[in-house]
Amino acid sequence: MITTAKLDTRQKKWLKKNKHKLGERLENKQEIATPAKYEAPLLWGLLAAALLIWMISLPNKFVSDDIPTILNNAKVGTWSINLLQPWWSFQYLIYAILTNIFGLVPWPLRLTGILFHLTASFILFKIVRRWYSFLAAIIAVALFVVAPTVVEPVVWISGMPYVLGGMLTMFCIFLHLDEKQTLLKQVAEVAFWTLSVISCEKFIFIPVLLLIWDWREKRLGKMGVVLVGLFLMSLLRGIGVISVYTERAAILNNSYYTVAGGIIENPIAKILVPTGNYLWLYFWPKALTLYHSEVDLSRKFVFFFGGIFVLFCLWAWAGTKKIKNFWLWPALFITSLLVTLTPTGMNMMVAERYAYFGYAFLAVMISLTVTDIARKKKQSVALYCLVAVWVLLMAGRTILRIRDWRTADALWFSAEEYSPSSPINHNNLGDAYVNLHNAEKAIEEFTIAIELNPNYADAMHNRASTYMILGEKVKARDGFEEALKTNPNLWMSYLKLAFLDESDNDWNQAIVHANKALEIVDLPVIRRYIELLRQKAGQK
Repeated sequence: MITTAKLDTRQKKWLKKNKHKLGERLENKQEIATPAKYEAPLLWGLLAAALLIWMISLPNKFVSDDIPTILNNAKVGTWSINLLQPWWSFQYLIYAILTNIFGLVPWPLRLTGILFHLTASFILFKIVRRWYSFLAAIIAVALFVVAPTVVEPVVWISGMPYVLGGMLTMFCIFLHLDEKQTLLKQVAEVAFWTLSVISCEKFIFIPVLLLIWDWREKRLGKMGVVLVGLFLMSLLRGIGVISVYTERAAILNNSYYTVAGGIIENPIAKILVPTGNYLWLYFWPKALTLYHSEVDLSRKFVFFFGGIFVLFCLWAWAGTKKIKNFWLWPALFITSLLVTLTPTGMNMMVAERYAYFGYAFLAVMISLTVTDIARKKKQSVALYCLVAVWVLLMAGRTILRIRDWRTADALWFSAEEYSPSSPINHNNLGDAYVNLHNAEKAIEEFTIAIELNPNYADAMHNRASTYMILGEKVKARDGFEEALKTNPNLWMSYLKLAFLDESDNDWNQAIVHANKALEIVDLPVIRRYIELLRQKAGQK
């Protein structure tokens, strides 16, 4: 047994710094021991249980962005790469392979995202286990693998880049923190990092933390070439993001009728509010929604979520003083969010998928804090039981959240309670009521969307289309013309006006409107419709 009673000051300092190398029993005397032979079965058992939970989502349909980018995308089964702009090509390669093998069905794509998530959880275990006890590692995995706040990126096929990029980045971190470096490991790290930044740009600042880690560990010379490769790929990805800034701002403005890129928000509030909200959602995952429209940069949210952020910083400071390498986990949580915290309005204020990677390291912070408290308290069994209950409650909330994503309409109705100020969700609710053959309620929802955003041309078009269903031609025509004044590129509005003209036997005006639609989007179906109109006009 090693004691410190007879050691001098220099020896005590060395022991304090290197005691983890002498075996965990020095630090974990009061911790519940787990025989090594049970570690693998317990880990695989946890991952298998999580897989069963996530498999509930396999019957879910394509929802939201899945519909235009996958279901209605004629090119989804083909793949090509632009070497100058390869971004997202890895994701589309996965789409192409799976749709060619299984057909255009959602379950293989969704299962792939689930397997990426389970793999990320496995790698997280390996990272934590390198320095800490088995209990710390398994608790961290349990708090991450079934967290309800990660349902959005895992279950939503269009959220796959966040899970894929998170998994690849996790593996890069695992390789980088390895004390026994080899050329193969370093080449693999740079290769996986390249795939990570191609898949998702949100993690491009992670190499900064790895640089700080190497500097603290005095191994910059050994890792210099690797760091150059990581920073080079991050730089290229950053340039790629900046190069499409204007184009992305135009897409957001035209598609969502926002002022993205045209405003500068309060930079301090833009850090405090979203970060504090992500922390709040993890510990109280009630208001989970695709559209966090109720959160803004107003004073009440700055104070509330800013207070949570300050508590998080105090927690990080206290943990760093007591637990080895604790600083790394809150740093990874914050760094993974930096790209989304820019004050330009180019990102949603809060989106659960943005915090997917960060939630893994928040789980590590919680597990290390729990195991540290358990070592010092006699009620360690009771504390671990409370954690187990918490994990079960999280799993239950995750199952409920998975059900919200079963169809597009179910998703919109689930967001109704928590996104009452979202014009996008009200527009989507209008579509849902149209599908339910409730035109009156649909018009009500479209009207609310327009009131919330008077420039929302899509909602104007949808309301006008619903008036067409009810046979109210005058209101329908006025609605389409109003939508086109706001957004002259709504080719469907021109086409619907052509339908109204046709119903009034005004063939020439119908041809005019159909030709305007054709000028915006050249579709064979529109060309055939124009030929049909010309035939009818000739018969007249």
